[in-house]
Amino acid sequence: MELADKTVRDAEIFLTVLPTYAGTKILLCSEKANEDLLSFYVGKYLDGRLDLLAQIESWMIHQTDHWFITPSHWHSLPEPRKTALLELIFSNRSSLSSECILSVLDQARKNAISEFRMSQEYIDDVDRAEARINKDKLKLAKIN
Repeated sequence: MELADKTVRDAEIFLTVLPTYAGTKILLCSEKANEDLLSFYVGKYLDGRLDLLAQIESWMIHQTDHWFITPSHWHSLPEPRKTALLELIFSNRSSLSSECILSVLDQARKNAISEFRMSQEYIDDVDRAEARINKDKLKLAKIN
Protein backbone atom coordinates (compact mmCIF):
# COMPACT_ATOMS: atom_id res chain seq x y z
CA MET A 1 0.00 0.00 0.00
CA GLU A 2 1.19 3.50 -0.82
CA LEU A 3 0.09 6.82 0.58
CA ALA A 4 -1.50 9.10 -1.99
CA ASP A 5 -0.65 12.18 0.09
CA LYS A 6 3.02 12.09 1.10
CA THR A 7 2.85 15.42 2.93
CA VAL A 8 4.45 15.18 6.36
CA ARG A 9 1.86 15.92 9.01
CA ASP A 10 1.26 15.36 12.69
CA ALA A 11 -1.34 12.76 13.50
CA GLU A 12 -2.57 11.81 16.92
CA ILE A 13 -2.80 8.03 17.05
CA PHE A 14 -3.96 6.15 20.09
CA LEU A 15 -2.66 2.68 20.92
CA THR A 16 -3.66 0.58 23.86
CA VAL A 17 -2.82 -3.01 24.68
CA LEU A 18 -5.32 -4.72 26.97
CA PRO A 19 -4.33 -8.09 28.38
CA THR A 20 -7.34 -10.27 29.24
CA TYR A 21 -7.84 -13.86 30.31
CA ALA A 22 -9.05 -14.68 26.81
CA GLY A 23 -6.10 -13.04 25.05
CA THR A 24 -4.69 -9.62 24.33
CA LYS A 25 -6.75 -6.91 22.66
CA ILE A 26 -4.95 -4.18 20.74
CA LEU A 27 -6.75 -0.97 19.89
CA LEU A 28 -5.29 1.47 17.38
CA CYS A 29 -7.30 4.51 16.41
CA SER A 30 -7.15 8.07 15.19
CA GLU A 31 -9.37 10.77 13.79
CA LYS A 32 -11.14 10.08 10.49
CA ALA A 33 -8.82 12.61 8.81
CA ASN A 34 -5.89 10.25 9.52
CA GLU A 35 -7.54 7.12 8.12
CA ASP A 36 -5.06 6.94 5.23
CA LEU A 37 -2.07 7.12 7.59
CA LEU A 38 -3.52 4.52 9.92
CA SER A 39 -4.30 2.13 7.05
CA PHE A 40 -0.82 2.60 5.62
CA TYR A 41 0.82 2.00 9.01
CA VAL A 42 -1.19 -1.15 9.69
CA GLY A 43 -0.48 -2.54 6.22
CA LYS A 44 3.23 -1.78 6.29
CA TYR A 45 4.27 -2.37 9.90
CA LEU A 46 1.80 -4.80 11.44
CA ASP A 47 2.22 -7.84 9.21
CA GLY A 48 2.25 -10.75 11.65
CA ARG A 49 2.87 -11.39 15.34
CA LEU A 50 6.57 -10.53 15.36
CA ASP A 51 5.98 -7.24 13.56
CA LEU A 52 3.10 -6.41 15.88
CA LEU A 53 5.25 -7.13 18.93
CA ALA A 54 8.09 -5.02 17.52
CA GLN A 55 5.74 -2.09 17.02
CA ILE A 56 4.22 -2.38 20.50
CA GLU A 57 7.72 -2.24 21.98
CA SER A 58 8.62 0.65 19.69
CA TRP A 59 5.61 2.58 20.94
CA MET A 60 6.53 1.75 24.52
CA ILE A 61 10.05 3.09 24.11
CA HIS A 62 9.76 5.81 21.46
CA GLN A 63 6.21 7.14 21.43
CA THR A 64 4.50 7.12 24.80
CA ASP A 65 4.92 8.87 28.09
CA HIS A 66 3.86 5.89 30.20
CA TRP A 67 3.21 2.16 30.09
CA PHE A 68 2.73 -0.65 32.54
CA ILE A 69 4.14 -4.15 32.94
CA THR A 70 4.13 -6.34 36.00
CA PRO A 71 7.00 -5.70 38.43
CA SER A 72 8.00 -9.36 38.19
CA HIS A 73 8.45 -8.99 34.43
CA TRP A 74 10.56 -5.84 34.79
CA HIS A 75 12.69 -7.51 37.49
CA SER A 76 13.26 -10.53 35.23
CA LEU A 77 15.06 -8.40 32.64
CA PRO A 78 18.84 -8.23 32.93
CA GLU A 79 20.00 -5.06 34.72
CA PRO A 80 22.13 -3.82 31.79
CA ARG A 81 19.13 -4.12 29.44
CA LYS A 82 16.85 -2.26 31.87
CA THR A 83 19.42 0.54 32.03
CA ALA A 84 19.68 0.64 28.23
CA LEU A 85 15.86 0.67 27.86
CA LEU A 86 15.58 3.58 30.29
CA GLU A 87 18.27 5.46 28.35
CA LEU A 88 16.32 4.90 25.13
CA ILE A 89 13.13 6.15 26.76
CA PHE A 90 14.75 9.37 27.92
CA SER A 91 16.59 10.02 24.64
CA ASN A 92 15.01 11.79 21.69
CA ARG A 93 11.78 10.33 20.39
CA SER A 94 11.86 8.54 17.06
CA SER A 95 9.26 8.17 14.38
CA LEU A 96 6.37 5.77 14.56
CA SER A 97 8.20 3.33 12.32
CA SER A 98 11.44 3.21 14.36
CA GLU A 99 11.80 -0.31 15.72
CA CYS A 100 13.17 -0.71 19.24
CA ILE A 101 16.55 -2.46 19.15
CA LEU A 102 16.01 -4.27 22.47
CA SER A 103 13.42 -6.71 23.73
CA VAL A 104 11.07 -5.50 26.43
CA LEU A 105 8.56 -8.34 26.29
CA ASP A 106 10.84 -11.37 26.29
CA GLN A 107 8.29 -14.10 26.97
CA ALA A 108 5.86 -12.69 24.42
CA ARG A 109 8.71 -12.64 21.88
CA LYS A 110 9.66 -16.27 22.63
CA ASN A 111 6.00 -17.31 22.29
CA ALA A 112 5.61 -15.36 19.04
CA ILE A 113 8.72 -17.02 17.59
CA SER A 114 7.37 -20.48 18.46
CA GLU A 115 3.97 -19.70 16.95
CA PHE A 116 5.58 -18.15 13.87
CA ARG A 117 7.55 -21.32 13.20
CA MET A 118 4.25 -23.21 12.90
CA SER A 119 2.58 -20.64 10.63
CA GLN A 120 1.86 -20.81 6.92
CA GLU A 121 3.95 -17.66 6.46
CA TYR A 122 6.98 -19.54 7.80
CA ILE A 123 6.34 -22.54 5.56
CA ASP A 124 5.86 -20.33 2.49
CA ASP A 125 9.26 -18.64 2.80
CA VAL A 126 11.53 -20.34 5.33
CA ASP A 127 14.62 -18.24 4.50
CA ARG A 128 12.80 -14.94 4.99
CA ALA A 129 11.09 -16.27 8.11
CA GLU A 130 14.36 -17.45 9.67
CA ALA A 131 15.91 -14.05 8.99
CA ARG A 132 13.01 -12.43 10.86
CA ILE A 133 13.36 -14.92 13.74
CA ASN A 134 17.11 -14.27 13.97
CA LYS A 135 16.42 -10.52 14.17
CA ASP A 136 14.12 -11.14 17.13
CA LYS A 137 16.52 -13.56 18.83
CA LEU A 138 19.19 -10.85 18.61
CA LYS A 139 16.90 -8.49 20.54
CA LEU A 140 16.67 -11.10 23.29
CA ALA A 141 20.45 -11.50 23.44
CA LYS A 142 21.39 -7.80 23.35
CA ILE A 143 22.63 -6.28 26.58
CA ASN A 144 22.36 -9.19 28.95
